[in-house]
Amino acid sequence: MSTTTSWGIIGPGKIAKKFAAALGMVEGAALRAVASRDAARAAAFAKEYGAAISYSSYEDLVSEPGIDAQYMATSRGLRE
Repeated sequence: MSTTTSWGIIGPGKIAKKFAAALGMVEGAALRAVASRDAARAAAFAKEYGAAISYSSYEDLVSEPGIDAQYMATSRGLRE
């Protein structure tokens, strides 16, 4: 039985790019969504790394029921 863990990335910066690239090499892991306060930046990152969903709100990604795990790649808190 194969299980896939769906990931979300909060904050599509330099470290997030490295994480997304590495995640693509992990069996059973899939990048499903990315969130940025800049909608265009989130969409571009999602397209580049194959995520199905992009958000302009960190809270929307955290609330997404299809995400099993989130990687916070920003030093800014969710409430800033």
